[in-house]
Amino acid sequence: MTGILIKKLFNDKEYFRKLIFIALPIVVQNLITSSLNIMDTIMVGRLGEISIASVGVGNQIFLFFNILSMGISSGCGVFISQYWGKGDVKNIRKVFGIAIIGVILLSLPFMIVIQLAPEFVIGIFNKEIGVLEQGSKYIEIVSISYIFTALTFAISTGSRCLERTRPPMVVSVLALLVNGSLNYILIFGKLGFEEMGVAGAAIGTLIARIFEFLLLFIYIFKTNKYLFGSFKDMIDSSWEFTKRVLILVRDVVLNELFWGLAAVIYSIIYGHIGSSALAAIQIYNMVQTFFLILIFGLATASSVMVGKELGMCDFKKTKEYGYYSLILGTIIGVLMSILVFITAPYIVKVFNITETVRNDAKLILYIAALIFTLRSVNIVLIVGTLRGGGDAKFGMRTEAITMWLIGLPLALIGAFVLKLPVYGVVALTFAEEAIKCGICVKRLMSEKWMNRVTE
Repeated sequence: MTGILIKKLFNDKEYFRKLIFIALPIVVQNLITSSLNIMDTIMVGRLGEISIASVGVGNQIFLFFNILSMGISSGCGVFISQYWGKGDVKNIRKVFGIAIIGVILLSLPFMIVIQLAPEFVIGIFNKEIGVLEQGSKYIEIVSISYIFTALTFAISTGSRCLERTRPPMVVSVLALLVNGSLNYILIFGKLGFEEMGVAGAAIGTLIARIFEFLLLFIYIFKTNKYLFGSFKDMIDSSWEFTKRVLILVRDVVLNELFWGLAAVIYSIIYGHIGSSALAAIQIYNMVQTFFLILIFGLATASSVMVGKELGMCDFKKTKEYGYYSLILGTIIGVLMSILVFITAPYIVKVFNITETVRNDAKLILYIAALIFTLRSVNIVLIVGTLRGGGDAKFGMRTEAITMWLIGLPLALIGAFVLKLPVYGVVALTFAEEAIKCGICVKRLMSEKWMNRVTE
């Protein structure tokens, strides 16, 4: 069965044409994003371990906000993809309006809390004086960008679900080049500017996010006749329609919330081990993000393609696309595992860190390489195929059970009971990926994941 599917996959030119058309711009965008984020981390890393840890904590807070924002956009995106398959422009605009309102309502509480109590927020993760001072300064500035980032996510997701992937890519590339340039100038005080360190990195990010939103909004508003309608078109939803959208959005957001809260608690656990452990984890997170670029591109494309075929009632092709994504996710995961293992010793050498942090980071990367294939499969299935098939609730339950009943308890035991070093704690948490993978593959084979949410 598997051999037949693999042969059929590599002979399906239509599938690869669609996949490349949707996924390639996303991969390019994420590649440049990750490259510049790595560059930023290296820039801040030249300032020392406290700066790396401070920005790392700030980025964990942004990550939590980020995944909730993407959860709202992705949940609405499932409807947009399926309505796109039906050619229903009227309802596409209604769902897009719900996404815009949702991300604005999410952004405001985050911004207000951080502006009022930045040191309290940083103190949740790490109470070292240096991290508190630099971290609070960083998030106080960066938090202003949250609303612009969230709106950019909503517009980008809507555009991608209509198979218009190039505009978000081009705009993001321009914004990220602005971000990288400003960070270099402001962090180190180039071109006559004062050396601002961590605060310079925050200002560069804020300006770039505002620039990105304005450019994308103006372009999509003027060129995409399917997404933006009149103000009335975007808010003219009955409560029954809104409720149906919000139920699926709730499941996606809860999925991201469970994952995001767990990621925050992981950071708190590592932070209590020490700032050196936090710095090692920050390096690992950066590398993991970079190496998962292809996987997230595949997952996003899978969600759009599965959703569109399901909207067109082509269940045979929907099922095939689900299996194709599993096969490609496995192949890419194996290749990435090998790359992480080979490059780990060279990656850690570029940072200005102590030998202890360097060794910890290298060991974490070695451990991560062993589980990378399973993580890749999980992302492709949960974020891509199952979500695009309207089965977000199953993904949410799977994430919640494996992270909160397996991963986090093991991390707590490793850090506070067994007193393991940071790489030992990380190794324990990867047990959740193996269990999660088995559950998700079984769900795919059951074919219960194909749900037409537009009916």
